[in-house]
Amino acid sequence: MIKRSIQARITDRLKDNKAIIILGPRQVGKTTLLDQLFSSNPKTLWLNGDEQSTRVLLENVNDGSAYNIGSGKLTSFLELIELFADIAGYQPQVKPLLDKPVGVHSRFANMALVNERFGWKPKISLREGMSRVYEKQLNDLKK
Repeated sequence: MIKRSIQARITDRLKDNKAIIILGPRQVGKTTLLDQLFSSNPKTLWLNGDEQSTRVLLENVNDGSAYNIGSGKLTSFLELIELFADIAGYQPQVKPLLDKPVGVHSRFANMALVNERFGWKPKISLREGMSRVYEKQLNDLKK
């Protein structure tokens, strides 16, 4: 195996749960490098630049910009808890911490810019997405 000088930089950048994108010509060892670094980590998300939908996103983001994506529907954290608990078959008792500062109660991602710039719209519901995450985590824990 060839140890590449960039390996240490990649490993260092990912210590704080950062994301990286590695771009380059075909057949230069990008996949081999990533496989060497992350093949034993089940929490690694691989996106293939050969897939048209991934390429469209990657080709249009070259200025370091980040975009929030979502359903475009205002969702409270209590709604998320209820939804996830329902998926997991668990009903927790949610107790507000009245002696703590009040924080953000909900989130909303305005999808107009992402739709306009990339033509992106959600293809699945929040429930379906959370169900997939939950099932994936259950399967990873069984490994």
